[in-house]
Amino acid sequence: MAFDHIAVVGAGAWGTALANVIARAGRAVLLAARDRAGAEVLLDRRESPRLPGVQLHEQVGIAALGVEVGRYDAILLAVPSQHLRAAARTIAPELRQGTPVIACAKGIERATHQFMTEVIAAAAPAALPAILSGPSFAVEVARGQPAAVTLAAAAEEMNRYTDRKLVIQGPKANALRLSGVYRVGDTAAFANSVAMLLPVRVTKTADAIRVDAI
Repeated sequence: MAFDHIAVVGAGAWGTALANVIARAGRAVLLAARDRAGAEVLLDRRESPRLPGVQLHEQVGIAALGVEVGRYDAILLAVPSQHLRAAARTIAPELRQGTPVIACAKGIERATHQFMTEVIAAAAPAALPAILSGPSFAVEVARGQPAAVTLAAAAEEMNRYTDRKLVIQGPKANALRLSGVYRVGDTAAFANSVAMLLPVRVTKTADAIRVDAI
């Protein structure tokens, strides 16, 4: 399946940044504000109030969130975690089976204690739930600036989604910088990649993966 038409729901800092990235990659992208008033502000200014000084790419379309957003090839839900279920329910009636619906919020739903992918699965059964995670800053991503992070920050983010934790040993290892795309929660694969990219030694046990600078 080609992902040529992508929707981003939520016109805050991350939604705006992600829409710009997708547009720069040559995809048709719709930025869907959660209400009509928010969409009108974006149409008037071509800038999100949550990301001042960053203009929306000229190829980014703008609309208010509605059921028709579910017809896109892939949908990113860049809304706060406690609003994610409502957004997923809105698009659910028009989703094709297996459409990727990607949560861009961290945390759990307070009322149910469900993770964001579980919320998507419950609210939009046709969706293929996924999560986009990372400690980068929205303004850097929106402007296309380098967004490398420290090994410590990347490990902290990975550890949110797994019981087998990454333990980064010492300030030298913690300060190492890297960039890339990794599967959230797969700490073993992440550690293997880090061992090839950085001057570190990886030691694995049943409940943790330790990374030391060489």
